[in-house]
Amino acid sequence: MKFLGYTILLSLISCSFQSSAQKLLHQDIYYGGVTAAGFSSGISAGTTFTNDTITVQIEPGSTIRNAWLFVYTLGYPDELSIILDGELVDIDTNIHLVSTFNHIINTQVNPIRLYAVDIKNIVEPSKIKYPIEILNIDEPINWGWWSPILYIEYENSTLNKTSTSLWYNDLNMSGLEIYNFNNLNNIYFSQDIGLSLFTDRLAWQNPYDVFINNTQIGEFNQNDSYNTNTWGVGVQGHFYYQNSELFGLGDDVPSATMYGSDGIAVINSYLNSGDTGYQLKMEHHQNPASPTNKAINMIFPHAYTTLCDTFSTQIISDTSVCLGENIQLFVSGGTSYEWINTHGLSNPNSVNPMASPDSTQLYVVRIENEPGCYRTEKVLVEVHDNPIIESLNITPEICGEMNGEVTVAASGKNPFNYKLDGITQASASFSDLLSDNYIITVTDDNGCAADSTFALPQEIGVEASFIANPESGYEPLTVQFTNTTQNATDYEWYIDDAYWDNTTHSSAYFDTAGVYEAMLYAYNNLPECLDSFALKIIVEDTMTVRIPNVFTPNNDNSNDLFTIDVRRAKEIHAVILNRWGNVMHETDKQSNGLEQTITIWDGATGSNLQATEGTYFYKFEMRDVKGEVYTYQGFFHLVRD
Repeated sequence: MKFLGYTILLSLISCSFQSSAQKLLHQDIYYGGVTAAGFSSGISAGTTFTNDTITVQIEPGSTIRNAWLFVYTLGYPDELSIILDGELVDIDTNIHLVSTFNHIINTQVNPIRLYAVDIKNIVEPSKIKYPIEILNIDEPINWGWWSPILYIEYENSTLNKTSTSLWYNDLNMSGLEIYNFNNLNNIYFSQDIGLSLFTDRLAWQNPYDVFINNTQIGEFNQNDSYNTNTWGVGVQGHFYYQNSELFGLGDDVPSATMYGSDGIAVINSYLNSGDTGYQLKMEHHQNPASPTNKAINMIFPHAYTTLCDTFSTQIISDTSVCLGENIQLFVSGGTSYEWINTHGLSNPNSVNPMASPDSTQLYVVRIENEPGCYRTEKVLVEVHDNPIIESLNITPEICGEMNGEVTVAASGKNPFNYKLDGITQASASFSDLLSDNYIITVTDDNGCAADSTFALPQEIGVEASFIANPESGYEPLTVQFTNTTQNATDYEWYIDDAYWDNTTHSSAYFDTAGVYEAMLYAYNNLPECLDSFALKIIVEDTMTVRIPNVFTPNNDNSNDLFTIDVRRAKEIHAVILNRWGNVMHETDKQSNGLEQTITIWDGATGSNLQATEGTYFYKFEMRDVKGEVYTYQGFFHLVRD
């Protein structure tokens, strides 16, 4: 089996409301002919049939000008493929959808969707029989894919000029359907004006009357002879038209009426000369008491001879846009233009309208060259959904390390490209980021993009700390600072907001009582990556005493008195003893608490005798300025020479 990629010609048309009963798909003028045929599976579940052969008629020596495969679904069957003449035709339920409509009563089959695919690359001018297999799967009752139709236009310079107009159904099925076909090319009324109807789900118990301009031209009440294995297969108008004449295929007869399973007619007698349009009505016998089963109308091919000349036109090539974008369409070759599908168009009569579709659209434009002479061009504008940024996984930057990260989770058409801060890459992760505000852009394989702004936060990884030993004591006090900071490279020490040094560890000498703040500032490479830590150092007042170990009372004015130097002392009681423990001198002194020299003894005894040289002992009992009492004992030498 060979797989081919086919040009997509038909697009999704939103049918949330009924804008018209029929829509024009194609109109043309050329030398050659047209043929159409199909088969129906009838009223059966999706697994009761799989294949058949569709027979068309193509004049030998022709080339294929256009070819489409039509098929419809009921309900919500799975997507499938069709094998046509041994080649796989994938049907995209978004891109190939032409029309969506409903049954008014029989809602179990809703929605009804009509699809069309360009098969020009499959159809061969020399082949008229096309085996077709629908790769259907088991579906709920009535759900499935049904009734494929081949529509083929062929060119041949030996044949007369032919004009074609191809419409499709865009109307809900109620049992009374009215269609208005207009702007046919100027008709050569002396030649056949051919009409073909392709329907489904018609049977003897489900008959329809057919009217043109309120004149009944027939009644559908039999299965199409192409399909005899099931009931309710509908009526399909198999035909070909060339050299200004309509021909039937199978059980279809090119007469002025349609009856039984005959789905084609020559409709000249129902039109007035000069008409370029008419009304078609299809009415169920039981209307308005609608039955459960109704016909499903699909396409309405017209073929006729025109007074118009052939002419050439051009249109912009099929293209695509991302959702939310617009594109300017271009067409040329005519004097006036009518865009049939106006969805998202700025001007339906412009030669170059701006299109802003919110879904994939096939834009058909009817081009008038001379009054009453038309042909169509088509351009597919495929609308791609933008990717969706589902989430951002953000890892903060550790200050000073430039190690922030972000990872994007996106959905859409893979593969993606990611752009951040001027860098584009295939990876969804960006690293080595500084803390900042960023815009990240995700571009999918269709070139569509989505972006998101985010702030990458910063964490201070530095944890400043130190140990002070000791944290308190009496003056003078030396304190060692041992740095225990984590994740830092640089340090600054401050004592009471005054810079101290920038070593890793430090120390300080406090000679004055007070409460001091020792502050450590630590950072990692950059000063802004800062953390700090502080401790209070308490230096308390302390009494100090300096006691000499010798004095020389020899009246030489040098060291003649036994004195002590004190600080923070308030009261002093002094006792001097000889070696035998006898009290040689006892005195009480007062101090002002400041640094002061206090005289204790001049070397005389209590009877004003001079003490002999020798070793003496002292015992001091002192009260400091805070009322605490201290005792000092020791000895000194008295020397007179």
